[in-house]
Amino acid sequence: KIEAAIDRLEKLADRIDSRLDKFGDNGKDVARFSTMMDGARAKIASAEDALGSAKDAFDSMSLSEDPKEAFKKEVRRLVKDTAAKVKEAHRALIEIIQLIKGASELFELLDDTDNETATSTATSTNSNSGSGE
Repeated sequence: KIEAAIDRLEKLADRIDSRLDKFGDNGKDVARFSTMMDGARAKIASAEDALGSAKDAFDSMSLSEDPKEAFKKEVRRLVKDTAAKVKEAHRALIEIIQLIKGASELFELLDDTDNETATSTATSTNSNSGSGE
C-alpha cells in the first residue's frame, strides 16, 4: 500500500515536471517551482528510504526471539515514519500544484494583456498613419 503511494507520488512529480518544462519552453520563469520540486523529490526519496528500512526491519523481525515484540517496537514505528514521510511528500506536491495553478492563471492573464496591448498599439498606429493624408 505504501509502496503504491510512493509510486503514485513519483508519477505525479513527473507530470508536474512535464508541465513546468512546457511553461519554461514558453518563456515562463519556473525557477522557483523547480527548486520546490527538488525538495519534493527529496521527500519522496526519503519516503522510499524509510520504506526500505521498514522492509529490512520486517525481514529481521522473523529472526528475532520474540517477533511479536520486535514488530510492536521497531516495524510499527518504521511504518508510521514511512507513512508520515509519504504524507509530507504529498503535501509538498499539492502545494506546488496549487502555486502552479495560480501562476498559470497569472501567465494567461499577462499573455492576454500583452496581446491586447500589442493589438491596440497596432490598431492605433494604423489609424494614426491614415489620418495624415
